[in-house]
Amino acid sequence: MHQDVTAQAWIREHRWAQVREQQVAAATRHWVHALNQDLADKGVYAGLLLVAGVVEGSQAQREAVRLGMDLTAIPTVSPADLADAHFDLFTTRDRVERIVPRNAS
Repeated sequence: MHQDVTAQAWIREHRWAQVREQQVAAATRHWVHALNQDLADKGVYAGLLLVAGVVEGSQAQREAVRLGMDLTAIPTVSPADLADAHFDLFTTRDRVERIVPRNAS
């Protein structure tokens, strides 16, 4: 029974951690959009690059592989693609955010 209670407490805390992460992400996104709008007339650009996948060669990818996790259902993105997307956001300034890889939802 002790293990069940501990597991239930962990699950409950894990769910709350996910909710907090989502709230922080939403607040950050809102702040970047507002910042971009407020500073655009001063020539200042604020943008957000959302990485919706695993970065190839990253520590997170290596750790997941080490733990035997199946990453086949998760999109991957190369560091070069991230750099290109960042450069594109900065130079074109035609949108506030971009999701990489493009086919991620």
